Amino acid sequence: MKKFYSPALGNLMHATRKSDLKYFVCDAQSVCRIEDGNTNAYLREDRAVEEFLKSIEPKYTSSLEKVREDKIDEECIYTLAGFVSYITTCSPTGMRIPSGDWGGEYSSANIYFR
Repeated sequence: MKKFYSPALGNLMHATRKSDLKYFVCDAQSVCRIEDGNTNAYLREDRAVEEFLKSIEPKYTSSLEKVREDKIDEECIYTLAGFVSYITTCSPTGMRIPSGDWGGEYSSANIYFR
């Protein structure tokens, strides 16, 4: 997130609040943190995500550079796929989205596979 800091603001960045779309200035910790770390009660080992992210997070910035420079390699693909997988399944939002009774399937699956 620190890559989004504005040079004009020092160690701060411009942001928009989702609830009311109002502008505010903040640091990364204010908008990007997980209260209980990466604890995921749905996993047999509830802290397994931490181990997985050790192979992803250190390579994220360099993987983005590889994409910008059109020098994509296996490490880049693994890193970005791992990051996207984490965001969509294990982030706080990712864990909230499929809440409720699914009936064994996503109700919106038909929309995606028409």
